[in-house]
Amino acid sequence: MANQCPTCKFDNSETANYCSNCATALRKGEKGTTPKVSAEPSTRTYESRNWDLDTGMIFGGRYQIIEPLGRGGMGRVYRALDTKTREEVAIKLIRPDIAEDKRTLERFVNEIKLAHKISHRNIGKMYHLGEDLGLHYITMEYVPGEDLKSFIRRSRRLDVATTVAIAKQVCSGLSEAHEAGIVHRDLKPSNIMIDKEGNAKILDFGIARALDSSSVTAEGSVIGTPEYMSPEQVEGKESDRRSDIYSFGVILFEMVTGRLPFAADTPFVVAFKQRSERPPRPEDLNPQTPPQLSAIILRCLEKDSDKRYQATEDVCRDLGLVEETIHATPVPVLWAKPTTKKTALRALVPAFPWRKAAIPVLAFLGLMAAGVVVKSLLPKAKGAARTVAVVGFENLTGDLTYDYLKKAISNLLITSLEQSKYLEVVSWERLNSLAGQDGKDIVTPADRERWFEICGREGVDAIVLGSFTKAENLFATDAKVYDVQTKNLLKSTGSRGEGIGSILRTQIDELSREISRGVGLSERDAAKGAKPITDVTTASMEAYELFLKGQEDFDRYYFDDARVSFEKAVEKDPQFALAYFYLTRVYKNLAEAPQAEKAMEMFKKLSKVSPGKGQDALYIKALSAYMDKDMDGYVNGLKDITKSYPGEKRAHAELAWYYRNSKKYPEAVAEFEKALAIDPDFGYAMNLLAYTFAEMGQTDKAIQTFDRYAAAFPGDANPLDSMGDLHFLTGKFDLARAKYQQALAIKPGFTSTWKLAYLYAMDGDCDAALRWVDYLIAHATSDGMKADGHQWKSFYFSLMGRFKEALGELGTAEGLARTSGNISMVDVILRDSLWISYDWGRLDLFKSTIDKRLAHIAETKQGTPALIKIYELFYTGLYDIKTGKAADARRKLEEITGMSASIGEKEKLFNQTSLNFLKREVLFAEGAYDAALKVFAEGPPITINLSYASSVQQKNLPFLADFAARCWLAKGRTDKALEEYERLVSPEAAARESALTHPFSRLRLAALYEAKGDLDRAVEQYEVLVDTWKDADAGLAEVAAARKKFSELKAKTTRPKGATVETIITSPFFVVPSSPLVP
Repeated sequence: MANQCPTCKFDNSETANYCSNCATALRKGEKGTTPKVSAEPSTRTYESRNWDLDTGMIFGGRYQIIEPLGRGGMGRVYRALDTKTREEVAIKLIRPDIAEDKRTLERFVNEIKLAHKISHRNIGKMYHLGEDLGLHYITMEYVPGEDLKSFIRRSRRLDVATTVAIAKQVCSGLSEAHEAGIVHRDLKPSNIMIDKEGNAKILDFGIARALDSSSVTAEGSVIGTPEYMSPEQVEGKESDRRSDIYSFGVILFEMVTGRLPFAADTPFVVAFKQRSERPPRPEDLNPQTPPQLSAIILRCLEKDSDKRYQATEDVCRDLGLVEETIHATPVPVLWAKPTTKKTALRALVPAFPWRKAAIPVLAFLGLMAAGVVVKSLLPKAKGAARTVAVVGFENLTGDLTYDYLKKAISNLLITSLEQSKYLEVVSWERLNSLAGQDGKDIVTPADRERWFEICGREGVDAIVLGSFTKAENLFATDAKVYDVQTKNLLKSTGSRGEGIGSILRTQIDELSREISRGVGLSERDAAKGAKPITDVTTASMEAYELFLKGQEDFDRYYFDDARVSFEKAVEKDPQFALAYFYLTRVYKNLAEAPQAEKAMEMFKKLSKVSPGKGQDALYIKALSAYMDKDMDGYVNGLKDITKSYPGEKRAHAELAWYYRNSKKYPEAVAEFEKALAIDPDFGYAMNLLAYTFAEMGQTDKAIQTFDRYAAAFPGDANPLDSMGDLHFLTGKFDLARAKYQQALAIKPGFTSTWKLAYLYAMDGDCDAALRWVDYLIAHATSDGMKADGHQWKSFYFSLMGRFKEALGELGTAEGLARTSGNISMVDVILRDSLWISYDWGRLDLFKSTIDKRLAHIAETKQGTPALIKIYELFYTGLYDIKTGKAADARRKLEEITGMSASIGEKEKLFNQTSLNFLKREVLFAEGAYDAALKVFAEGPPITINLSYASSVQQKNLPFLADFAARCWLAKGRTDKALEEYERLVSPEAAARESALTHPFSRLRLAALYEAKGDLDRAVEQYEVLVDTWKDADAGLAEVAAARKKFSELKAKTTRPKGATVETIITSPFFVVPSSPLVP
């Protein structure tokens, strides 16, 4: 019996784990999908015994079971904690019927020994074979993330850049294994994991070979998965590396086309096709496939193994050539170290993301505030005696794990030297950017000559070159000071200490003092004003290392990773103020409000700052004005900095940010270009400049700048996500989808996820949108983020007519939001519950949710009494209209109008939106349709802001998009109403202003077509509706009407032409794009 897909009803082979048509996971054993068990020994299926492991139990004497991960042909897999090493592992239980054979167990031992020969970043490690409770098991590396099969299934198919990036990693791992003489023999997407860093890892090396024993399978039987097996495997012949290359070709085919090259009802037919049929050309199924990539795939899939690639290195080489020729920005090497420190992105007003704007602004404030912590009371006079550049410190330990010290020692030394009013110190990042060094060691005379040349151009007097090494627990640093003009050695010095912590405790201070003397300062001047480095930063080198890692992840928007590092940093040093500031920002982005508040209190407590002098004093003055919302004072403060310190790039960038937000675009561009002239790789400025160009309508320049940003910061998801935003907001949705997919390939669970889900929903595929939302929830790292995912799920369920499930998801979201202490999220969830009830005509729930939301706002003090009163009048006024009490609604409208003179600025903005909203509904109820249309046209537009997911939901919930159509219909202008509804269901998302095609629009358009006598079009709309609402609640009036009408019209029992259009439920809606206070 065929294994039927529950999603698309496609008949798959009995052994298929995923649908060959849509990639949905197949649920075996259900009615109508039970696989048939063949009597042939070569396809025998063993029955599983009841051998579940309970969560929390200790297995094998050391492994604490965390959760089940899944099951496969060999057995079940669990995630566990190794209580001895405190590391997570995966435990694969071996089916008892397999484990009964001693020779098979011996082969497992041998294969694990062979696998130990391989140590490669793209191969999952296998540890050992054990036995407990009568069960045999293998422990192996736990790889958090998802398998490639799931990734393909969610994406339908992958873009070329993502395909090549993943394929090159798989190739690299295969090549390493093949060199060790190990063939996988069961390579398939479900055996390839994409970890949370975006790295591909091949799992289960050696397992297929171990299972290929005469005691387990009959002679001539086949080991492998038919959809991915080579012809020689199908025939039971010996497999070699070329068999893996064939399987790899199937995987490549599936990535670029979204389907398998060979599919059939039974594994026997699939196997026959593997031996006899030629695969279709990939470009015939996906025209975007480059011919070079198609040629690689087809060569891998040659039936004759001699005609295939003979080595994976050759495949890798050709994939590299494809990567060089594709026009799309390739996903960079995922494990590459970023080239420079990154600065976060801000977004445009009003259409571009504002959260991305807020993060760097606050990070900037924190950096300067913490800069005062780091450099408090450290005066530096203008006209300093000597200009010094700390060029770099070479790692001589032989251990790459200490590479972070190259930058850490340099920056700590710069911080120490900057205390002297007699020295001007050039930043390490600026010089490395100018030299394109990326922190590389200076090991040749040519390297040194280059630095002398650069420093000479920059007006530097002396440069510092250094190194560090270790012997046992002794750490040693050495530094040499050279005169830039003469290249003479001015000073050679060094310092020693026990343990890495000695670098902070003593060595930085000793080096700083000797370098100061080396450039000509007297001993007295060198010591004047100098504080120990531990007084101006953390005293823990471990905390400093963790902070650098957290800061890097924060700037990349990898907030869950940053949280781990910052939390560990404050554990190592509870007095580390700057780490607390970043923790505040991280917690807020992870929707963990209580933790954010505690971290902010700690930061305030630890950063009691004195004003300082010079540049620090100017920054503090500007910051104080900003915090007091004195924008004139803030701008004047920044201008003072740029005037006194024209080489201070961040001041130019922040001034540009202000100009852009004030729509002074020429001034903004000029300041951004000044910042980039100082540091050409200043990512913060590149991002903002790109968004500025976009808002100016110069899309080409915006794309060029984003491309430059992505090239400067390879391996980061954020540049790709930001480019996706630009494409989204300019209506290039296919390009946006590709960029979001590339971002997720680099960083699974990145913020691109909800946007990608929305793009699928814009195409009318809510099922795909739900799969992405499930992915979002699975990757959520906090209760607040999970609540956000369940809120999205409710949003799509509502559109699909699954009303009860929608409210259930909101209940789950509310519980999670309350647990996380996120009171503002609770308010948004109550708002959604309110409007979903309103949309579907459940006025009883609408009324009770009004009371609940108002009580929550009052209890949590999220609004003034005046604001709460406006909410009450607004919502109850709408309720009055729905219940036929237009006169009562009119009185409430007048009361809101009368409150205008007695409310604050925020309330005024909300008061205006409430008035517009309620006024047009009152006018409509009173029959004043022309006046209602005029009020509707005067209202602010509903604008999508991709930094706030709620704005996208507000674009669609509640359903108000057809207000103008309702008015035209009420006026008897059916033609105008028809035209408006056709726009609202247009397949072109840009025509709908990026809103979803709401089912209510289709329902009302279908009714208009029917009344007009255009039954074919009516049936077309009803058919789409019935499919959208296929799982909808039976008790919903609209759902029942659509199903009934579709059945009637399909049976040709039509209404006469010109019949009256029935009354349709309507719902009001409005949004304030620039304010968090939304109805």
